[in-house]
Amino acid sequence: MSDSTNPSGKPDTLEPIAVIGFSLKFPQDVYSPASFWEMLEQKRCAMTGWPRNRINLDGYFSRDGEGASKTFVPGAPFVKETIGVFDAPFFGISATEATAMDPQHRILLETAYRALESAGIPMEKSYGTKTGVYSGSMTVDYKHIITQDAMNMPKYVATGVSMNMVANRLSWFYNFKGPSVSLDSACSSSMMALDLACQGLRCGDSDMALVAGASTIFAIEGVLSLMKEQAATLVGKGTGTRIGDPIEADAIGSIFRNSRSAEDPLHLGAVKWNIGHLGGGSGLAGVIKAIMVLEKGIIPPNGNFERLNPDIDAAFLNIKVDCLLDATMSRAEWN
Repeated sequence: MSDSTNPSGKPDTLEPIAVIGFSLKFPQDVYSPASFWEMLEQKRCAMTGWPRNRINLDGYFSRDGEGASKTFVPGAPFVKETIGVFDAPFFGISATEATAMDPQHRILLETAYRALESAGIPMEKSYGTKTGVYSGSMTVDYKHIITQDAMNMPKYVATGVSMNMVANRLSWFYNFKGPSVSLDSACSSSMMALDLACQGLRCGDSDMALVAGASTIFAIEGVLSLMKEQAATLVGKGTGTRIGDPIEADAIGSIFRNSRSAEDPLHLGAVKWNIGHLGGGSGLAGVIKAIMVLEKGIIPPNGNFERLNPDIDAAFLNIKVDCLLDATMSRAEWN
């Protein structure tokens, strides 16, 4: 167990794993890496008021939260595109079946296609390969809506709204022959999916893996950030909570503090202040940001960040939360 060598006498090191492509669909019109990076650079926040075509907030809003039927949430990060937009025939799905499908199923079929496209892998090349699919999601809003009338349920509701079918649907359409696993561990769902995908690649269960995360509250989709001791930047959970943020900062500092310094601190970031809490897909959103930071050699500012929680001792932990665009590091320094 403590032996660092295998029977051959060589060091027991893990084979590197590469992220070869990714795709995303975030709130507002952030549907590409370029638009996501632009949002990060400009410190834009996707939160807006409730669209009039979705809800008449005047009938429900109460700033002081009084009344059981009132809400004090004035807005949220919304997807601009109509949630029903879906090229069903392309995926061999009829209109009847598509109606019964949770939007998370539909959007992940499309983002998976774009992720493979980003990797430069055409469908005919990946078709039938030993590729594992690991998905993470936690919301079932569409299921509650579409199953309200027990006497009038859609024909394909059993497979259309079951979250255990998300990974299976991707595996079926792309004819992937590796493991097909859907996970729900709440906010860590997509990170658990990523972890299992890495394990599957290393033990030989698959030659390639597709990792997906989704959350629709009625969407947020995305498809590796491997950290080692000398990490220069880290994308955390960063929920902005009074108690949670200091706990997370202390945990990060306990690992990285001794390898950083006041002159060369660990740069902390998050994505929730740009695109909100993405539930089961939030982990992959942070991973995508970390990949883009490493690719560009630039640390984008953290949107809506004004001052650090007083319970976080940044000087002791050797951490820094950036308010401005930091392009001081060259690619050589990143490498």
